[in-house]
Amino acid sequence: MEVSEHKCLKQLWLGFRDGREADLFALYEAFYNPLYNYGFLFVKSREVVEDVINQMFLDLWNRKERLPAVENVRAYLFTYLKREILKEKRRELKQSALEDCHTTELFEESIQRYIIQLQIKEESKARLLKAIDKLSDTQKQIIQLKFYENLSYEKIAEKLNLSKRTAYNNVNLALTRLKLELKLLLILFG
Repeated sequence: MEVSEHKCLKQLWLGFRDGREADLFALYEAFYNPLYNYGFLFVKSREVVEDVINQMFLDLWNRKERLPAVENVRAYLFTYLKREILKEKRRELKQSALEDCHTTELFEESIQRYIIQLQIKEESKARLLKAIDKLSDTQKQIIQLKFYENLSYEKIAEKLNLSKRTAYNNVNLALTRLKLELKLLLILFG
């Protein structure tokens, strides 16, 4: 870099620190491409590098009164960019770790919920079988035909040589008995 170019950059820096927007834009235009190429060495995402550069210049503008007078503007901007990119990468890693942790918690929670549901199903099934055992043989047979073989009342009546009305009444009696047995089991073992 030539001495005159170095002086020119130093003047732009001082003007920018004094609040001249034109000097900020001149620095931005002069350094955008080199900063972009440098940033891309650290992050292979065009959007991230562009965002970090734009945010960097915005931050510099907002802090212009507190910025130091620098001898080497180029080195200052490149160092600043590298630090901001590394901060962004740490933020992304932290966010990713939090998301992974949250995903793991959700997965563990859903497994626990599934296991509990299986246990409840098994307990319910055992209670139902216990209640069915207390039914008469005819009631057991009717429950089997209606709910396990999905037969209509007409088919049940045909199969058991009953009237359709009797088949219907027997199913209702069996269901009433099962409800009472299950309520009693819930009260006793609930």
